Amino acid sequence: MVKSKDVQQWFREGYEKLYGGKVTLPPNEWKVAERKMALTLIEMYGADLVKKTVAYFCEHWEAIVERSNGRLFGKPTINLLMSMRASIFTDAELGKKPRVGKRRKSKRHAGEWKDGKPDIGLGW
Repeated sequence: MVKSKDVQQWFREGYEKLYGGKVTLPPNEWKVAERKMALTLIEMYGADLVKKTVAYFCEHWEAIVERSNGRLFGKPTINLLMSMRASIFTDAELGKKPRVGKRRKSKRHAGEWKDGKPDIGLGW
């Protein structure tokens, strides 16, 4: 029977591959919430797919961060895996690699100063 500590160990193995032993993790890093998330993922997807997905998530972490437009940073965690589970589990199951390359530029403030004049420093 697979437990939450097994999922934590899978993350440790993923970190070892990702960072090459350069990251030291405390032995009891996960609290009740993280353990509950791990058990929920095992119930939803099964132990084999969770193990495969954790390995995929850690292996492709740099590409996932690169494509996030600065929204992701740090290390892959169970919290992020849980929040991204719809896409990550599908990609891992299909063996689909994350897209790598140019990030999409946000068009949110694209036309803010279209006139080309410099900002004169007025603000709130």
